[in-house]
Amino acid sequence: MLGENLYFYRRKRGLSRRALSELSGGIHPATIAAIENSRSISPRGDKIGKLAKALGLTVKMLTDPRRPELRTEEEDFILRVAKPEGTEFSDRDLHLIHNIMKSVITEVANSKRKLREAPVRSPKKRVKKVK
Repeated sequence: MLGENLYFYRRKRGLSRRALSELSGGIHPATIAAIENSRSISPRGDKIGKLAKALGLTVKMLTDPRRPELRTEEEDFILRVAKPEGTEFSDRDLHLIHNIMKSVITEVANSKRKLREAPVRSPKKRVKKVK
């Protein structure tokens, strides 16, 4: 699964093996090809970590047995934008963050809808009383 995931995310980010090699601190493009083609049975953990970091992923995402194309856009957003540098999220964390984001988005959408549907009231004119 590591090889498939590595290939998927490298292609998704539009990177060649050579570009990924440079971003990962010099992991040889042939080594990347061997991992992608599952010829490298068990690459060292430090290589997996460097590749994951170069792709903006967690090691867990890179080694996730689920097919990467089935990951949600929300997970990608959380991991790309909302994740502080060096932070690892568990699946439970991702699920919680996703639910919070969904709640906030739903609340904002409902508020906007209520504003659109609210009747427009014209301002009341003040009439001065003459004594």
